[in-house]
Amino acid sequence: MHGVFTRNCIVYYNSQMNLKTILGLATVFIITTQYQKLKKLYNILTFFNESSIVDNFRSVTNVGIPYATAQHGQVAEFEEDKCEPLPTEFTFIYTFKNKTYNLQDWLKSQWVTGLVVLKIESPTKARLLHESYYLGNDAKTKTISWSINKSVVSALIGIAITEQKINSVDDDVVVYAPQLKNSGYDGVKIKDVLQMSSGVCFDEDYDNIFSDINKLGYWLALGFDIDSFICKLHSNKEPGIVHNYISSDTQVLGMVLKGAVGQSLTSYLEEKLWKRCGFESDCDWLLDNEKNAMELAFGTLNTSTRDYARFGWLYLNEGLSPLDGTKIIDKKWIRDSVKCEKSYLKPCYPDRFGYGYQWWLPANNDNRIEIQGDYLAIGVYGQFIYVDPSNQIVIAMNSADPNYNKKTDIDGTNIGEIEAVEAYRSIAQYYSNINIK
Repeated sequence: MHGVFTRNCIVYYNSQMNLKTILGLATVFIITTQYQKLKKLYNILTFFNESSIVDNFRSVTNVGIPYATAQHGQVAEFEEDKCEPLPTEFTFIYTFKNKTYNLQDWLKSQWVTGLVVLKIESPTKARLLHESYYLGNDAKTKTISWSINKSVVSALIGIAITEQKINSVDDDVVVYAPQLKNSGYDGVKIKDVLQMSSGVCFDEDYDNIFSDINKLGYWLALGFDIDSFICKLHSNKEPGIVHNYISSDTQVLGMVLKGAVGQSLTSYLEEKLWKRCGFESDCDWLLDNEKNAMELAFGTLNTSTRDYARFGWLYLNEGLSPLDGTKIIDKKWIRDSVKCEKSYLKPCYPDRFGYGYQWWLPANNDNRIEIQGDYLAIGVYGQFIYVDPSNQIVIAMNSADPNYNKKTDIDGTNIGEIEAVEAYRSIAQYYSNINIK
């Protein structure tokens, strides 16, 4: 009897040890296999923390998200024998009140990391009027574009139309991205998506942890594919009626482009732009995951401030390559991209921004409802490409401003973006009034 009791105790003890061993091994297995996902999720959740935002913006390819690289070709060099000083101040006019800023103090308050000002003297000649870097960045630093990326995707759509890989902006998006059938984008035209007028529901509030843009971040951090997220969205308005800026629209343009050209967005970018326009840095484009390898078209290109300026140079050239003057983008596409085609796309007070094909069109200071002719690519947290055809000036600015979304008026207007337009206009006017040799 005693022997039976002892044997049973040993069996019970061994079974408990085996259970502990199994649980321990299972825990190790889960931690090991899920470590990269957990690390990526943590990196995304803390990405915009004030203590790390500057470094994260210049090292986004290190957070655990896969990426592809478009290689550059021959470089379109700047004339840079003399760098001009910036103006000392600019005046910001808002709600009929004037406020004068010291420009250097303003740049510091925006957490600017890089600023490049070009004077375009011919399609293939640009003078570097000013270049400055802050917070540890330099001329070779690559930094994330955020929604500057949207204007680049628009350029690629224009090229695909010129090549007749896309028939027309009046085609439905499902013609090229059939996976969008029965989604909120079913029946939406490419033009409506270009103009951010799709009618699809998508909450772009970065400060709301439950917004769609933040849910998308969590979704990607856990390794899911972006196409399936987009296909779950639904509409609440008819397309082509009201402007509503949402990043999902640009992601749909990426889906359309990939389906139309039959290659990855990065390879198309490299072939049609990056090797042909004189960029000096390779360009990294973040992907949703290794398996699906779909580019995050809404805002994850990474290149230098100098190259963001070269992209503005390409547009000021109305599509001619800064490298050799060959046509890259059709002139009509450029002009269509930077005009307000419909009344609901025009600026309205007090916001003062109209919209084209993924480009922002600031209002004239005199009446604040008509566009002036300059235009911008704008990315959250302070990324800008400013193009001023009248003064032949291009300005590129990168920032890592953790307070970017807090600089809003009571109606939600982003005061920082309007300030930026006034700063750039002052810089462009200043350089147009001095004798630069």
